[in-house]
Amino acid sequence: MRFSLFKKKKRERLTIPELKEALKNIKRDQEIEIERFINSRISDLRDAVSDFILELESFPIEFLHPKLQGVAKNFVATMKKQWVFKDKDNTEYFNSVSKSTERLVIAIAKNFRLLFAVKPPELEGLNNAIKRITEIIKQYEALRNDSRYLLSINMLEKITQFERLIDEIDRLREKLNEIERIEKNESEIDVAELERLYSKEKELMDKVNQIESKLEYILGVIKKPIKLYAHSTGRRVDFKSYRCLADSDFTELASKTSTAIMKGEVRVKDSQRDLILKNLSMVSDADKMIEEVDNLKRELTDVQSRIKNLKSIMASKSSNTIDKEVRSLRKQIEEKENELKKLKTELSEMAKKLYDAEVELVFDAKADKLYLSS
Repeated sequence: MRFSLFKKKKRERLTIPELKEALKNIKRDQEIEIERFINSRISDLRDAVSDFILELESFPIEFLHPKLQGVAKNFVATMKKQWVFKDKDNTEYFNSVSKSTERLVIAIAKNFRLLFAVKPPELEGLNNAIKRITEIIKQYEALRNDSRYLLSINMLEKITQFERLIDEIDRLREKLNEIERIEKNESEIDVAELERLYSKEKELMDKVNQIESKLEYILGVIKKPIKLYAHSTGRRVDFKSYRCLADSDFTELASKTSTAIMKGEVRVKDSQRDLILKNLSMVSDADKMIEEVDNLKRELTDVQSRIKNLKSIMASKSSNTIDKEVRSLRKQIEEKENELKKLKTELSEMAKKLYDAEVELVFDAKADKLYLSS
């Protein structure tokens, strides 16, 4: 897939949220391709693996040359141990077969070279089965190791590191400014500010608890009917936390469960029917609620960090302690700014590679934003 955002929008600058969205789209599109390939070739792969195991079981070792029989016995015994897969979903199965195929290729090259170099006719069935497996796995690994796909994943990780460094530097600078103000007697720590922060912390925690309680309640109400519907259709459902409510597959499952209840295909108590249907309909809004929780938690983390900074400053009694802390903070800031510069260079090179064009990354310190300019 060619990324043509610049061509379509003809923009000189791209903000980090837009860049992240573009990278997520590249990543998601490739993952859809991988999933589509898995679903289309899973039967072929399972058949090929079954044929390989059958060939191992029926391998006519006794007809081989005596010098090859010992090697052949070891090969069959080794493969029977390695090519055993427990009941797994399609993706796990592909990954397991891929690992076993890699081990098989190495084993043939290192330990069983003599057997396969001679190419006795008895090996034809095994070779054909191995060829079928390796052809499918080669296509699968080509999709998984697509350069653009891997680059998008790497860039998303780098951007996350970049954002985290910016946040860390901001917190360090904030703490440094607070300490320097105290050191110069420009201002004193205001206890009222600490109380205000504690009040803000409680307010945010209450909001988080309120929304999380609502999400847990929705999940608690709909869990049983969804389990009933999922069981009737042979699907597996993970209820580890309320975050499953934001999953697109879960949203679809909730909608189908609601339809099944209204049709009478899934039976629930009459007294609970309206409540269950109401909460099933609320699943479609769960992603927004979870996003709000995450935003509140980020704000809460910031407030708690400020509280910790203020308390730490108030605990700094002597000027010597303050001087040492100032020097330490300045050193930390310098180190992290150097990390930031290095990361900026790496991202710049990645961006050029991603767009196959001359792209320059520019950091706007005032807006605390990262831009792409062409």
